[in-house]
Amino acid sequence: MSGALGVVRDVVGLALLLSGLVVCGLGVLALLRMPDVYLRMNTASKAVTAGVALTLFGAAALSEAPLWLKAIGTTFFLLFTTPIAAFSAARAAHRRRSPKAGCTEVDELEDATRRGGR
Repeated sequence: MSGALGVVRDVVGLALLLSGLVVCGLGVLALLRMPDVYLRMNTASKAVTAGVALTLFGAAALSEAPLWLKAIGTTFFLLFTTPIAAFSAARAAHRRRSPKAGCTEVDELEDATRRGGR
């Protein structure tokens, strides 16, 4: 594409790529600042999902090939699988008795375990 539409596409693509980079970078900083493994997993899963989605859409906007469908499919895959993976990792950390931060007030999984749940 050439002309004004090509310039707009390039600007939008670069803005999306830069936004994805910033979100992933902020996710890394938040990962370093969180006090326990549970908050780190929450932060990492959200930052990775948003950052990768923005980066994929930016790459699709800059590409000459029609990558939109792949970007959308990959984003939906991440939206569905990342929370499951984070939950599984948090459950494993809880079973290993990883220490919680002092700001953690409620532990519903511990309460359910005491009542006879899994």
